[in-house]
Amino acid sequence: MTPPLRVLAADGIDLAAAAAALPGLEVVPAAQAGGDGRARLCLVAPGADADAQAALEAAGLGHLPRVVWNGDPAALVAGMGARLEAALADAGAARRSAALLRREQEALNRRFKALEGLAWALGGPQASLALDWPPGPATATVPEGSATLRQALPVDVSGLAAVDLLLPELTPEEAGEVVVAIEDSEGHLHPLALAATSVERADGWLRFAAETPLPVDPQDGVLLAEGLPEGTIIGLGHPVPDPDFAAHGLEGGDGCTLALRVWKGITGTAGSMAPTAPAVAGLVHERLLPADLPRPALIARPRAARDHVATDFWAKENAVLVHPSTAGPVCARLARVPVAGVQRASAVVHAAHPRSGVLGFAMGFAAPGQATSDNWQQFLGPWTYLAPGSWGEVHAPPQPSAARMGRSCDLLLATCVAGEATNESAWALFRAFRLSRSAPE
Repeated sequence: MTPPLRVLAADGIDLAAAAAALPGLEVVPAAQAGGDGRARLCLVAPGADADAQAALEAAGLGHLPRVVWNGDPAALVAGMGARLEAALADAGAARRSAALLRREQEALNRRFKALEGLAWALGGPQASLALDWPPGPATATVPEGSATLRQALPVDVSGLAAVDLLLPELTPEEAGEVVVAIEDSEGHLHPLALAATSVERADGWLRFAAETPLPVDPQDGVLLAEGLPEGTIIGLGHPVPDPDFAAHGLEGGDGCTLALRVWKGITGTAGSMAPTAPAVAGLVHERLLPADLPRPALIARPRAARDHVATDFWAKENAVLVHPSTAGPVCARLARVPVAGVQRASAVVHAAHPRSGVLGFAMGFAAPGQATSDNWQQFLGPWTYLAPGSWGEVHAPPQPSAARMGRSCDLLLATCVAGEATNESAWALFRAFRLSRSAPE
C-alpha cells in the first residue's frame, strides 16, 4: 500500500486540528521528523517562519517548502499551488534546455558523420552520383498555366549537392528564370541555384546546385521546379511502377520520371558543383559506348606491381575495365578512335564493386601514337575519386588545336587505388564516352 503523504507541523501548530482539517494526510511534529525522507512540506504558525526554518535546518529538512497555516485548508492549497507553478516553470526551463542540448547533439552527430565519411574517403570525391535516371525515348512539355513541376526522389536528401535536369531547348535567359528547390519531408524548402557553366556547355543538361550540401537528417524529398515557359520540352526517363515516383505537372509521359542526376556531397563543406568542363562554342558532340570503340590495351603499369593488373572490354556490362594496382596508377589506350578533330573528351565512370575501395579515374586523348608509356600522364585531366558503388564523370584537358588530331585519336583511360592495402575487386569501369569536335562549316 502507498503510505499517506506526510506533512510536518512546526511548533505552535495544533496537531489535532491540522489532522482533522487535512484528511488523508499524515501530520507529525517537525521536531520528531529527524531527516524523514517522506515529508513533503511543513506547516508554520503565523509569525514563526524564521524559527521554523532554523528548526528544519537543524533536523536536516531545510529543503522542505513551508506553508503558513492558520487552520484554513485553502492556505495549504494556495501554498502547494505556488510550489507547483514554480515546479512547472522549472520543468519548462529544463525541457527547453534539453531540447537545445538535443539539437546541438544532433548537429554534432551530423558533423561527426560527415567527418567520418570524409576520413574514410580522404582524397575521394567532393560529390558523388547518388541517382541517375538516363533519358528515355519520350519527352514531355509544360502545359499552359502549370504552377509547379514535382518529382519525388527515391534517395534521402541529406547531403544533396546538386540536381541535373535535361532541358534541351531552353535559352540562357529562360534557364535563368527557372526556380528549382528541394522540399524535405518536414516541408522545408532548400533552393538550388543554376550553375552558369552548365548553360554554356549547351548539351541540354542544366545543373541546379546548393550553396553547400544540405545539412539535414536523412529523409525523403521532392524536387520542385517553377518558372518553366509554356511548351518547354523536358527529357523523361523510363516509366516507373509506383506512380508516386512519376513526374507530375507535365503533358505527356504518363508514369515516367524526369531524366535527372542527383549529386551528394559531405555536409558542412563548401564547394562549387558547377560542371568541370568549360564551354567551347561551335562543337558537335559524339556519344559513344564502349562497344563502338576499339578494344583497350595497357600501355603503362607500375614496375613494382605484384597484384592483379588488367584491362578488358566487358561485353555484358558494355564497359571498359581498367583494373589498377596498389603500387600506382595504370593506363589503358583505345587506339585510333574514328572521330576526327577531337577537342574535348569526357566519360562516365563507375566504381562497380560494392567492396572495391576508393578508386581514382582520369582520362586524356592524343593524336595516334603520340602518347607512350613514358609520357602518358601529361595528357590526363584531373583525377576523380569514387567510393565503392559510386558513379561519376572524368574530363580530358582540352586541345585547342584540332588540326593535329587528324582523322582519329587515342583515348587514354587511367585508374588507381586510393590508400588501400589491396586491389581486390577494383572494378574501375568506363561506361560511356562523349567526344566533342568542331562543327563543319
